[in-house]
Amino acid sequence: YNQLPWGDERLAPTLMIFLPSAITVAVSIINLVTSSFIYSRSQIIARMLSITSTLISFLSFLFTLRTIQLIS
Repeated sequence: YNQLPWGDERLAPTLMIFLPSAITVAVSIINLVTSSFIYSRSQIIARMLSITSTLISFLSFLFTLRTIQLIS
């Protein structure tokens, strides 16, 4: 993007604003499935995965919300 001229050409498409949210949902689903398999062996690791996934989801939501506020 740094090689493009200033203006609209330098901006990413509108759908790219939801990319962090989509990645977060995918990671959360993977962590949820992984923690459900691990829960029977080690409860602390499963809980750590769940808490980390929740924290990342919340921070990604704040990032997306703040980006939308900056644009509009």
